[in-house]
Amino acid sequence: MKMVAIMEITLPILLLILISQVNCQIINEIGSQTYVGFVVEGQVFCQDCSDSWSLTAAKPLPKVRLEVKCHDYSGKEVFNLAMRTNRLGWFYEPLKGLDLRSYHMDTFPHFCKVRLLHSIHRNCNAVTNVNYGITGAPLRYEKTLFNGTRYEADLYSTGPMAFRPRHCRDRTVR
Repeated sequence: MKMVAIMEITLPILLLILISQVNCQIINEIGSQTYVGFVVEGQVFCQDCSDSWSLTAAKPLPKVRLEVKCHDYSGKEVFNLAMRTNRLGWFYEPLKGLDLRSYHMDTFPHFCKVRLLHSIHRNCNAVTNVNYGITGAPLRYEKTLFNGTRYEADLYSTGPMAFRPRHCRDRTVR
């Protein structure tokens, strides 16, 4: 009799534990399927030699190398991704593998910056600090991307960045 009473008590408890484990697994799977993360975009130009920071006469610059770097609260680098601009000077890069929760980051744009690295164009390969292309362009939130009704990613962008021809007079860094 005692064995039957013990079984009547332990069986429902074991079922509750099993159900809670299955629910946690389902929630984790759903979460990982819908959450893509962050996307960074921007455009890089070649400035003309006018004596200003203006990009009015600038031309889009293809095949430029850039990088996005993210640091945690202590300044340690936790994410680094190199990318290139397309034929129109645009970059659009999903930041796969960046997990803010692992590094106790509050919001993405405060911990990540995009920098210009290299231009293959001999006539336009001097890096400028337009929109902080040298020191690291801050990111600004643009919009949330959806695939139908499913959340896909948050889109962040930099301001336009630029290289200039080496023969142009060097402007002071603002």
